Amino acid sequence: MNEFLTNLHLLRPLWLFLLIPALVMAALLLRRHFRAGQWQQHIDPELQSYMLDQAPGRQSRGGVWLVILAWVIAIVALSGPSWERRPVPVISNPDALVIILDMSLSMGAQDVSPTRAIRAIHKATDVLRGRPDSLTAVIAYAGDAHTVVPFTDDHATIEHLLTSLSPEIMPKLGSRPDKAIELAKKMMTDTELSKASLLMITDGIRNQDIPAMRQLLTSDTPLSVIAVGTPQGAPISLGGEGFLKDDQGNIILPRLDTRPLQALYDETGSHWKLLSYDDSDWKSLLGRIDFSDATLADDRTIERWIDSGYWLILLLLPVALFSFRRGVVFILPLLFLMQPQQADALEWNDLWQTRDQQGQALLESDPAAAANTFEDPMWRGTANYRAGNYEQAAKDFAMLDTPDAHYNQGNALAQSGEYEKALDAYDKALEQQPEFADAEKNRKLIQDLLDQQQQQDQQNQQDGQQGDQGQQSQDQQQNGGSDQNSEQNPSDSQSQNSDSQDSQSSNQDSSSQQSQSDADRQEDDDYADQQAQQNAADPSSQPEPPTDDSTSNAEQSPQDDSEETERQEGAAQPAEEQPQDQPAAQQQAASASDALDDLSPEQRTAVETILNEVPDDPGLLMKRKFLYQYRQQGDQTEEDQLW
Repeated sequence: MNEFLTNLHLLRPLWLFLLIPALVMAALLLRRHFRAGQWQQHIDPELQSYMLDQAPGRQSRGGVWLVILAWVIAIVALSGPSWERRPVPVISNPDALVIILDMSLSMGAQDVSPTRAIRAIHKATDVLRGRPDSLTAVIAYAGDAHTVVPFTDDHATIEHLLTSLSPEIMPKLGSRPDKAIELAKKMMTDTELSKASLLMITDGIRNQDIPAMRQLLTSDTPLSVIAVGTPQGAPISLGGEGFLKDDQGNIILPRLDTRPLQALYDETGSHWKLLSYDDSDWKSLLGRIDFSDATLADDRTIERWIDSGYWLILLLLPVALFSFRRGVVFILPLLFLMQPQQADALEWNDLWQTRDQQGQALLESDPAAAANTFEDPMWRGTANYRAGNYEQAAKDFAMLDTPDAHYNQGNALAQSGEYEKALDAYDKALEQQPEFADAEKNRKLIQDLLDQQQQQDQQNQQDGQQGDQGQQSQDQQQNGGSDQNSEQNPSDSQSQNSDSQDSQSSNQDSSSQQSQSDADRQEDDDYADQQAQQNAADPSSQPEPPTDDSTSNAEQSPQDDSEETERQEGAAQPAEEQPQDQPAAQQQAASASDALDDLSPEQRTAVETILNEVPDDPGLLMKRKFLYQYRQQGDQTEEDQLW
C-alpha cells in the first residue's frame, strides 16, 4: 500500500483546473433547487400535490450530487492517474537526426555576430525546438570528433550542454568533417538505428575532405549542410592574445568558400544552404529526407508510466445509466474525451524540467536540496560537496569510473579527513589520465600534509619516551642507594658517612643527567616548532625529516658513557618494537586522524584554506571528457591546417 501511494501521481495535472467550473455549476444547481423548494412555504400542504411537479416528501437532491460526482470522476480520469511502469518501445518517431557542429578555430571568427560558433549553437537549438519528439544526437569536431550527447529525446538536456561548446575546448586543432561522419555512423550502429539524417553546421570544407566523406555517406545517412560565415571573412580572436597568425606573422582571415560544398553535392547529393535567420534553412534541408523505411530494433524498450485513468470509466457507467433515465445525458460527452496517451512520469515541476535541470536551478541557492533532486551521480556528488556533505559526495563520485569522478572523489575524501583514501582516488584519476594537472597538484598537497603530521607525531613520541626512560633511570639509582643505606651496620659511622657521600655523588650525577635530557628534549621541541613554521609558510614544499639526536648518539663508539648509551637505546626502543604486521597506510591514516583531532582552531582553518583551493568547476567536464577521448584514441598526427 505504501508503494502504491508513493508511485501514485497524475500525468496531466492541469486537467484539475476543470474542477473549478464544476464547483460553480454545482453551486448554481443547488441554488436553483433551493429556490424551487421555496414554493412549499406559500402553498397549502393539501394543494401542493396538485400544484407542484413533485411532492415535498419525494423531493430529492440526489440528482445534483450525482452530477457533481460524475464530473469529479471524469476530471480525475482525464488528469491521468498512474502508479505503474511498463516497458514500451524506445522511440515512436523514427526520424533520427545527428547534429554535427564544427568547432574548429575558424568558427571563432566574428564576421557573423557574435561568432560563427555561437550562431551555429543557436541554429542547433532552433532545430531541437522545432523537432520536439525526435531522436537527436550531437557531435562536435575539429581535428577530431567527439560525442556531446548520444541519441536521446531529452532535448532540454541537449540545449543545456550546447552552451558549454566552444572552439577552445577541443583537444586537437584542425577540421576533419569526415571523422564526425564516421563517429555518427558508429553511434547509429551502437543504437541499432537503420537510418538517421546528418545535419552539419560548418563554415566550410576542403576539397581533400570530399573523397573520405563520399566513401562514408550512404542512403541511410543523408547529409545536409548549413554554411556559416561570409565570403569576406574575419580574423580569429584569441582573447587577450590578439588574433591567430600564420608562420609569416600574417593575420589569418578565414573566408566562406562554398565551392567545395557544391562539389560535395555534385558527387553525393548532399544539399546545402546558407545560414538564415529563420527556420527555412534546416526545414528545407530535412524536409527532403524520407524516413518511411527507418526501423529500430524491436527489443529496445524503456519503462514508461502507464495511464490508468480508463479504469474510472467503470465508475461512470452506473452514473451514466441513471442520468439517462433522469434526462441528465449532458455529462456523457466527457466520456469520449478520456483518450489515454502514453506519457512520461510527470509531477508538477516535471512538466517543464528534468530532475537534473531542477537540481541545477537549486545548486547555487540550496545545494542540499539540489543533492536530493539530482539523479546523475556526478551532479549529485557536486551538490553534496557544496553542501558540506563530503562523505556522501565521495560515495556519489565512487559510482563512476572516470578520471573526473575519481578526482572529485579525492577532493571529497580530503575534505572529510580521509587522506589515505583521497590519495588512492587521485592515483586512480592519474592512472586513467596521467597528465591530470589538478589531480597531481592536490595529491602532492595531501601527501605533504600527511608527511608533516607523521613526522610531528614521531618526534612527539620519541620525546615522551626519552623523558620516561630518564625518569626510570633516576628512580633506579635512588632505589639502589636506599637499599645500601638500609643494609649497613648502624654502629659503623665511618661506612655510613662514606655511603652518604656516594649517595650524594650519585644524586648529583642523576640530576646532571636529567638536566641534560631536559635540554635535549627542549632542543628537539624547538627544532620541531621551527620546522612546522617553515612548512606552514610553504605548504607545497617537502618537509625535511629532522635530525634525531638520540639516533645519532646511539651510533657512537663503545667508549661513550654507559648511562647515556642506555638512555639513548631506551629512547630508540619503541620505534624498533612497532608491530610489523600493521600496514603502513593504516598507521599513517591513524596518525593523520589523531593529528587532525589535536589541531587548534587556527591550524584547522589553515588546513581548510588549503583544501578549499581545490577547484570543482563542473564546466570543465566537457573539455576533460574530449581530452580523455582524444588520448584514448592515440591519434597524435598533426593536421596541415590548424583552423
